[in-house]
Amino acid sequence: MTTNTTDARTEQIERYEADLVSGRVFARHAASARSVFGYQPAATARQYGTAMQVLGHMAAEGDHMAQVASKILGRVNLYATPAQAVAAIYEAASQAMAAGFDDVIGRSGPEAGRHGDHQHETTLYFAASVAVWLSKVARCYGHHNSIGWVLADIIERHNVPSTSILAR
Repeated sequence: MTTNTTDARTEQIERYEADLVSGRVFARHAASARSVFGYQPAATARQYGTAMQVLGHMAAEGDHMAQVASKILGRVNLYATPAQAVAAIYEAASQAMAAGFDDVIGRSGPEAGRHGDHQHETTLYFAASVAVWLSKVARCYGHHNSIGWVLADIIERHNVPSTSILAR
């Protein structure tokens, strides 16, 4: 019984890792936020401002994060409901994960090489880092999507600095 449970856990973690890297996890979060029904007032300026601050801190982590944050920033409507804002954030992140990383700085160097040499797939470490950052952004809007046990396991195994991100 224990080996079946362990095999099932391992399979679930591997499936989640693949979905995280492809962006499907973020698309599911967006769909979940879009499923909120009934009247909701627009998000407050404080919620919007705090979320933008967190995205700014995320962008300050480096070029990879800055590219994701820049794709998100233009998609968040100041007058959206909290659920609409969270859906837009996760939808933009899903598209960014699927697109991968374009190393613009490396490509613009004196010996840049081919364009394709600077196109990189999304890594598991990076996708897990983005997931932690976006859980903090979503909390700015009162959206409580906690980090589940699978993501917590991935974070622990790959040494993603989640506690430092969440403590800011």
